[in-house]
Amino acid sequence: MKLLVQQACRDVFGHWALAGAVLWLLLAARLGAEAELGTGQLGDYLALVSWLGVFLLYRSADLVYRRRQQGWPMEDRLRDRRGWRLPLAEWLGPSLWWLALLLVALIPPWAPGFQPEPEAMSSHRFAAVHSRFSTEEVPAEGFPQVQLPQVQEWELDAGQPLPPGGLALLPFHWPTPPDQEGATLGLFQDQDGRQEAVAPGRLLSWPMGEKASASGRLQLQWRPHGVGEGTTAPQLQSPYARFRVPRLGRDSLPWLLLGQWLFFLPAFAFAQLLSRHLQVRAGFAFLLALALTSLAAWRPGPEVWLPDSPVAWVAQILLKLKAALPRIDGLLATGPDFHLVWARFDPLQLLAWLASGLLALVLSVRPWRQAP
Repeated sequence: MKLLVQQACRDVFGHWALAGAVLWLLLAARLGAEAELGTGQLGDYLALVSWLGVFLLYRSADLVYRRRQQGWPMEDRLRDRRGWRLPLAEWLGPSLWWLALLLVALIPPWAPGFQPEPEAMSSHRFAAVHSRFSTEEVPAEGFPQVQLPQVQEWELDAGQPLPPGGLALLPFHWPTPPDQEGATLGLFQDQDGRQEAVAPGRLLSWPMGEKASASGRLQLQWRPHGVGEGTTAPQLQSPYARFRVPRLGRDSLPWLLLGQWLFFLPAFAFAQLLSRHLQVRAGFAFLLALALTSLAAWRPGPEVWLPDSPVAWVAQILLKLKAALPRIDGLLATGPDFHLVWARFDPLQLLAWLASGLLALVLSVRPWRQAP
């Protein structure tokens, strides 16, 4: 078994390929660290590193195809009646190489001159803002002669879970603010029970609590408290509402690269299963495996209505296939918003994804189809 794994590693990745992979990592670190040559963000470095996983995915399918042409499976069946050593060794080859490359990828961002310096926080728009207004009127506290609406509610939806430590920046407008200077304009309260009084002319900077970050939804209520006569309920300027979340630094790089390693493990098994049992060329098996894994990592945008057309039918089919696959988009956290993508990580979905790869590996152990 040890010799089979060593030979699989040599066949998957040669010396020239290893030198090219190291040069690619150095180039990726340079592009991800300098704003003049690249974007100067850690997420783009992670995106360039993931291309090595795509290359290994092709080499994994090509390994099975070339060995099938050379008669390796039939010869190994004479030595191993159960037939599990060769498929397992061919899967371990690219998996171990991928782990080794990711360990090397940990080094460049820590070297002098390769340090991306992004902003500490990133700003994003809310996906949806909903307002609810209570029609029941009660006397305002402190001013029994004034009748004001009891509650004004807003629900701000980010569209996904958020990392802890987020901040909502909400511009409110009062059509008729109080006359006295320094007077408060009521109390705001969120679903975590936090309350804060707001003075006129100030941007409401609201920390996202544990419940709001986990669900990606911030629920705010405004109640009249200590407001003057003639003061009306506030109006949220929805187009300018933003939320800011902390970016992930280099300290989180091991976890981000671990997510990429776990993402490609089932992909190697899919590529080898397709190349082994469908008996297709390596390029076709690679494209099928890449399409399957890309669909699992796909992050659909907001729903858009499309008229009846072939494009709409294809989109509906893709969405149904996406719903049937484990949701693992949080594993492949790359790009400018990688810190938001990482927040979608779900351990249960990860177990389902690894189980699907294990199933593909088990199916690869089945005996080869004998030629007539």
